[in-house]
Amino acid sequence: MKSNPALNYHRRVFLFNVLGFSLLMPVAGCGGDSLELVQVTGLVTFDGAPLVDAEVVFQPEDGRPSFSRTDENGRYELQYTDSKSGAVTGVHTVRISSYIEKDMDSENPMRQEGREEFLPESYHSKSNLMATLTPGKDAIIDFPLTTNGAPPSAK
Repeated sequence: MKSNPALNYHRRVFLFNVLGFSLLMPVAGCGGDSLELVQVTGLVTFDGAPLVDAEVVFQPEDGRPSFSRTDENGRYELQYTDSKSGAVTGVHTVRISSYIEKDMDSENPMRQEGREEFLPESYHSKSNLMATLTPGKDAIIDFPLTTNGAPPSAK
């Protein structure tokens, strides 16, 4: 039986494409697995008292931000995604907001009532807060905020 040259050519092209694609997949990756995340925790206070249930956002110059909410002691721990903790390395603008949207379905009384923003703009919408995260080095960054909106000194 004589083989069909056109069919053989198409088989070779198909196998070449499959082989080439499978070799490139590990190099291309999905993008998210190669990010270097560092763990970031800290304490947020306002006029010396723990700031409870505040939103903390670290926005890098490029890429996805990391988020957290402060606990009853004013402590936060950044999350990059629901399943990954931390933040990407580099320079970040930090935004901290005291605003809580009213949520009547919540079991938390503070969320049921909601809360107006009481922090100065220099901590959220016009933030002057900055943080630099170094590769391979987890960070503890405290934010001692004040009524006058002055930038906190680095701790």
